[in-house]
Amino acid sequence: MPARRTSPYLYLAEDLLDHPTVIQAVMFGCDVFYLHGRLQIVLPPGLERDWRGVLFPCGREAHASLLGDYPQLRPHAQLRKWLYIEEEQEDFEQTVTQMVYLILSDDLRLGVVPKEKRRRKTKLRN
Repeated sequence: MPARRTSPYLYLAEDLLDHPTVIQAVMFGCDVFYLHGRLQIVLPPGLERDWRGVLFPCGREAHASLLGDYPQLRPHAQLRKWLYIEEEQEDFEQTVTQMVYLILSDDLRLGVVPKEKRRRKTKLRN
């Protein structure tokens, strides 16, 4: 099995690692961070065109406010409910850094609460 490729954007999220509530994980090949009990940032491996950037999970009700403050963001082409910034943006690193500080300050516009995992029902054998 080939080694998993980590995101080239991981360095932008380093400040999250010291937070007491941080959980770092891998989801669908992306590096993800949960803080304050919510999925806050998704760092794809940057292999495909629509995935060369950073995603910020949030509810659609937060889009207008966040886009007003950060016009560099846009809904992702495939995950329209989440906001995204492409690495080609001139102020990519600066914007991601600002978003990381919003995450650290527990800005409630950012993050989605993960759904509880369903437990499989086991069949009793007689």
